[in-house]
Amino acid sequence: MNIVILFRSLTIEDPYQKIFEKNKLLPITLPLLSHRSLLSDSLFNQILVQGLFDAITKKLSNPNRTRNEIDAISSLLQLPVFTIGPSTSKKFGEKLNDIVQTTDLKTRNLKTTITEQDNANKLIPEIVLHAKTQQTARYLFLCGNISLDTIPNAMDANGILLTKYTIYTTEKTTPEETLHKLSNSLKSIPKNGECTAWLCFFSPSGVETVHEAMIHQKENVEKVLGVNFVKYAAIGNTTANKCRDLFGIHAIAQQPSPQGLLVAIQNYVEANQSENKKK
Repeated sequence: MNIVILFRSLTIEDPYQKIFEKNKLLPITLPLLSHRSLLSDSLFNQILVQGLFDAITKKLSNPNRTRNEIDAISSLLQLPVFTIGPSTSKKFGEKLNDIVQTTDLKTRNLKTTITEQDNANKLIPEIVLHAKTQQTARYLFLCGNISLDTIPNAMDANGILLTKYTIYTTEKTTPEETLHKLSNSLKSIPKNGECTAWLCFFSPSGVETVHEAMIHQKENVEKVLGVNFVKYAAIGNTTANKCRDLFGIHAIAQQPSPQGLLVAIQNYVEANQSENKKK
C-alpha cells in the first residue's frame, strides 16, 4: 500500500488528489502553512496591484476610487507578468479575469502577458531579456516574508531596478500541530500488508516544518507514522535540496505539476522493483 502525503493546501477538485487516486495511490493533503495579508490601503495606493487578488476586487469596486486610479490600475495590469510554476500562473490568470469581469475594467480591452518558468533560476533570464528591450525598466517583486532573494539579487547584479514589497506573511504550524495532523490522518487508514508513506514537499519551509516536528521524537519516522517505509519527494530542485539536507530524497518532479510529481514517484517505485527482482 502506498500513501502519498501532500504538504499543501487542498483546492476545489484538487488535481493532485485526482491524479493519485486515479493511479491507485492514496493521497492525504495536509496544509502546513497559513498566509496573512499585509496589504493596507496605503500600500495598495503605492503599488496599485497586489498578490492577493480577492481583495483587489473590493478596492476597485469602491465608489470612492477615482477615475485616475482606475486608469493607473488598468495600465499596471497590462504590464508583463513573470511567475514561477503553473499553479501561480493559472491562479493569476483566473483572478485577473475575475477582477476584469466584476469591475469597471470590464469595458477595457486588457491584455496581460504572463511568462512562466519552473523556478527562479529559469525565470531570471526571461526578466533580464525583457529589461534589455526597454529604455527604462522597473519591476515590482511582490512576495511573502520568507521568500528567497534569488530574483532580487540577480536583478541587482544586472543593474535592473526592482522594488520589493512584502504583501503577506507565511506562518508555519507548530511542531506539535504538525505531528498531530500527521498522526490523526494516518491512524484512520486501514493498513493491509506492507505500507509505504511518501512525504511530498512543495516548499523548503514545508520541509523544515516537518523536520522540526520529527527531530525531537524518540522513535524513527516510520514508527512515528506507523508505516513500514517512508520515502521523500519534492516538487522541484530547491525544495529537494532542503529535503536532501534534512531527510534524504527519493523522487524529484521534473515539472512542478501533479503529473510531474506522480511520474517521479512512479519512476522510483518501478526502478526499485526492478532492483529487487535482480536480487
